[in-house]
Amino acid sequence: MACNANKDKQHMKRLKTGSETNKDTDKKSSLTKNYERQDYTCSVLNGMNDSRKQGKFTDIVLCVDGKEFPCHKVVLINGSDYFKCMFSSGMIESNKHRVTINGVEAVAMETILDYMYTGKISITSDRVQALLEVANLVLVFSLVDLCLSFMFDHIEASNCLGIWQILKSLNFSESCRRAKNYALEHFKLVTCQDEYLDLSVDDLCDFISDTALCVDREKTVYEAVMKWFRHDTDSRCKDLEKALELVTFELIDTEYLIDHVEKDVSTVNWELAMGIMDKMIINCDISERRKGNAVAIVGGLPGRGQGGFSPWRSSSDDKICYFDPENDSWTFLTHAMHFDIADDPVMFNNKIFVPYGRRLRTFDLDNQTWNDEDIPEKIESYFENHFVKWMIIQGILYIIVGEEDGFYPDDDESKTPFLRYDMTSKELTSLTPPAEGTVLSAMAVFRKRIYVFSRAYFRVPSNAVMQCYDCESNTWTDLRDIPTEVPMEDVNAVVFDRYIYLFQNASRLYVYDAMAEEWLPSIAGIEEHRQYINCGGAVCNCKLYIMGGESEDDGTYTDQMYCFDPTEDRWEVPGKLKQPLASPRCVTISKPPWCRDL
Repeated sequence: MACNANKDKQHMKRLKTGSETNKDTDKKSSLTKNYERQDYTCSVLNGMNDSRKQGKFTDIVLCVDGKEFPCHKVVLINGSDYFKCMFSSGMIESNKHRVTINGVEAVAMETILDYMYTGKISITSDRVQALLEVANLVLVFSLVDLCLSFMFDHIEASNCLGIWQILKSLNFSESCRRAKNYALEHFKLVTCQDEYLDLSVDDLCDFISDTALCVDREKTVYEAVMKWFRHDTDSRCKDLEKALELVTFELIDTEYLIDHVEKDVSTVNWELAMGIMDKMIINCDISERRKGNAVAIVGGLPGRGQGGFSPWRSSSDDKICYFDPENDSWTFLTHAMHFDIADDPVMFNNKIFVPYGRRLRTFDLDNQTWNDEDIPEKIESYFENHFVKWMIIQGILYIIVGEEDGFYPDDDESKTPFLRYDMTSKELTSLTPPAEGTVLSAMAVFRKRIYVFSRAYFRVPSNAVMQCYDCESNTWTDLRDIPTEVPMEDVNAVVFDRYIYLFQNASRLYVYDAMAEEWLPSIAGIEEHRQYINCGGAVCNCKLYIMGGESEDDGTYTDQMYCFDPTEDRWEVPGKLKQPLASPRCVTISKPPWCRDL
């Protein structure tokens, strides 16, 4: 019996030891797999949204503009800092089942609640102001950003002052300045809009007193003030003097003062008119000029003689100068490292970016220095060896690489490299290329979209190709409906307000409305300039400047300059280049205060 008892104990011990061993083995061999339902969070929110609309399982009612909105506190708290503070900081409303929100339209609140529950929203131009005001009130910052993005995606001369006033009333200082800068840059066109005529005297003075106002003549400011005054003479007589005090009459020539200012103002206020004349005569010291813009020439092909193919040079060839529309004169800016610049310059952060060989050089207008920009070797090789079109949008460098004769740097000739380089993070990304079988001709940037104009050598029957790249969605759109008269070889493209102007020379302008996505009737220009190709151009102070070029008849270069004013539908001859140039590389700059006249 004792022997059997001992055997039973040993057996039980083995069973116990084996059991523990199996447990350890189970732990070591346990399998784990993680799961995540991508649509789970969305389905929960959708369910809560359904119950909200049915008035079920909610724990708070918002009373807005006579309408009740049953909601869930947890959604409101996580979607809005306003409600988070209300319900979690011991405020009286935190213990209430019903809360009244004053000063808000029911339609706007319903839209915002839909956004907080779904993350989806449809913003329209007629509702964006009300939506922005409510989103700002209840501190839904992501929606505030969407409203601001919508406004600036649709800003133009006809609405920029309204946007500026809205943002100023909401104390959005940075966005307010951005909207005002747009209005200042498009001043002459803005003064033709109803929004300008309806400005209060305080807003008018705030607007025209800004030193960043872009005008080429001070009389333009005077004429704008008088246009505003004549819109409502009865109520604005008392305000005219206040507005005219901001016009620098010392910059207006005497003949114009006598013929216009004295005559216009004296019919309203004789003493004011005489005071203006006295001020002009006595005060010859102009303490502060408007900054204004100018057109700089930072490269080109200089000095080809009659029928010759060898450019001559002088000691002045390396000078970079700008044309000042205020006095129709050229002013020295800086010395260039080389004047035969092959690619167009770009302005960004008050710096001129210029590709030169393998380098991307910058001239800082604030401290008057040249520097090398750090860019990847791949971009350097493209700048050096290939025909490129490039631009900088919000600190991102975009570059499309090709050849004027249709040959590309890749083995597959049908592919055009398209690169994105973040100048802050130094990250280089290859993007979806444009359509195959095209030769680059011109490029323009409107909002966050890049318009590429090309000529096709594979496509039949059309040889004109227009494509649009959306920087946010990384997608291309092929815009086929191009008038047959629009040239796609040796063409330039510039942007003014909502319009893209294409031109080979000053003989005709081709206009594309980028917001309406349609071509407008072309604009006739200077017929004698038709023989020239390889011209340059830029928009400055609400005018389009076209200059230089190479004659197709005898190969000579020209120093001619022409200027088109879209607000008056008028061509002008502002002056001449310092020397004949083909392919002048033009860029619009803010006039530096330290420059000197030539």
